Amino acid sequence: MPSFYLFSIEGVLADLIEDTDPIASAPPIMQGRELWEAAKATGDVGLVTSQTDSEMVNDWLQRERIEGWNDLAIGARPRADAIEGLRRRGWYVRWYIDADPSMSARALHYGVTALTFTHPRYARPEWRPGSAPKRSWAELVGESEAQRTAWTNDRRLEHS
Repeated sequence: MPSFYLFSIEGVLADLIEDTDPIASAPPIMQGRELWEAAKATGDVGLVTSQTDSEMVNDWLQRERIEGWNDLAIGARPRADAIEGLRRRGWYVRWYIDADPSMSARALHYGVTALTFTHPRYARPEWRPGSAPKRSWAELVGESEAQRTAWTNDRRLEHS
C-alpha cells in the first residue's frame, strides 16, 4: 500500500497571516511546494484546510498549479481531525504535514506520523503577526511521550 501524505494548506502550501484569512490572495510557500512535489512522486497525497469556501480553495489550488491530489478535505476544524474522515473513505494516512505543532500532536493522537513544517520566517509561533504566544510545543512533546509510554507498556508487542 503506497504512503498517503496529508498536507495542511495553511502554513505549508499557503502563506496566510492567520489561518482564518481568505486564501484567495495568499502567496505560495515554495519550500512547502517542493515537499509536496517530493511526496507526490512517492505516494498518494491529500490536502486539508480549515477554509470553508470550497470555490475559493479550488481557485487558489488551480492558480498555484497544485494538482494531482487524491483527496481534499475542506472546512476541517481542527485540520488534523480530517484524518478520521479520510480513513473512512479508505485512505491509510501515514504522514500528516502541518505548520501548527498542536495539529501535529493531534495527528500523533490518531497514530499518524507527523511532520511539523517550520518555515524560517515563522519558526516560532509568537513571531507570526497577530499571534499570541502558544504552548503547542508542550502539547506535541506530551503526546509524543504518551505514545512512547503506551508502546513501551503494551504487552501485545514484542519489543526488541
